[in-house]
Amino acid sequence: MINVTKSFYPVGQGGFYSERILFNGTPSTFVYDCGALNTPSNTRKSAAAELSKSINRSGIDSVDFIVISHLDEDHINGIVELEKYLLNTNKPLPLVFIPRPTPFDLLLFFRKTSESSPSLGWLLQTLYFNKENRVVFIDAENDDICSGDYVLQDGSLGIGKMLAGKIFSHKKKFSFFRQSDKKAFWMLKFFVDQGKFCHLKRNEVETIESIKTITDFKKKIKRIKGIYRKVRFGMNGSSMSMISFPQANCDEKSSINFKESYITWLNGDACLKTEAKMMVMEEHFSEVVNCNVDFQIPHHGSHRSFGRFPQKIGKVRTYIWAGFENRYGHPSGTVLNMVKIRGYECNWITERTSMPIVRHETWFI
Repeated sequence: MINVTKSFYPVGQGGFYSERILFNGTPSTFVYDCGALNTPSNTRKSAAAELSKSINRSGIDSVDFIVISHLDEDHINGIVELEKYLLNTNKPLPLVFIPRPTPFDLLLFFRKTSESSPSLGWLLQTLYFNKENRVVFIDAENDDICSGDYVLQDGSLGIGKMLAGKIFSHKKKFSFFRQSDKKAFWMLKFFVDQGKFCHLKRNEVETIESIKTITDFKKKIKRIKGIYRKVRFGMNGSSMSMISFPQANCDEKSSINFKESYITWLNGDACLKTEAKMMVMEEHFSEVVNCNVDFQIPHHGSHRSFGRFPQKIGKVRTYIWAGFENRYGHPSGTVLNMVKIRGYECNWITERTSMPIVRHETWFI
């Protein structure tokens, strides 16, 4: 029996989710994104204070790893508060899984850091420049960068500190509670889309890749600003989606009860607008076929990022993090109408939502 507690926290224009899996008395907890933007009614200080309250009320006493969908502020600035909270627990700080940054991601990241965001500066210094200690990179293109000792016989990967600083293909599945004497185990699978970027000249890429410290960045700020003007897409271009699900040995799905519980499918700000993009992701996440799904509609319910729901799945509960008074028009009426036509449960999570949405589930094996 596997007990799962899913929590969708009320941060408004951003995202903050945690999942606690208890298997044979052994718990594991992860967080997917942890951040928010200001709304017109909130100052930066009050927004940070509300996010801190959500973290303190979350009941999280330890985190094994954090998944960051992408390096934009409304998905990461709460990690500063989360880390402060975790430091008080006297437990090791978690690993951080992020999509492998392209030169364009880093360029935009550095740019935003230099302008106004202390939280981005903290993340840059703590994570990116110390990646050997804490960061696991997920890449869309590479299959066998980290094969060998890190890959089990079934193609899964054991989560552990030895993964820090390494690059893994998103074609790999990550597993925990994976032991030879267990009938089932828990899986994570990622999807990274890095196909939206234009090409820079080699010397421009080399300029970006030569930045190793914030001091390097400041010295090259004029050159970097010039390169930045050529970038056509923003921080959302390589947002990382993720599914979380149980799996039986030998892929014997029938040994697990998939009829009542829900697989989790989180999307950050991924662009799923076109039919082709949705089909690619559905093929990649083939594990969700015929299953019920807790589905995060990407990019706060923007119709510019979402075209249709996945097919060949069971019941669906949708989740949208969008500020109550956000200036972007999120969530789109078009998207809300799509949810209504399908008859799906709709959960619009704002900064005014009084309590987290908590789902308790039991998977029988």
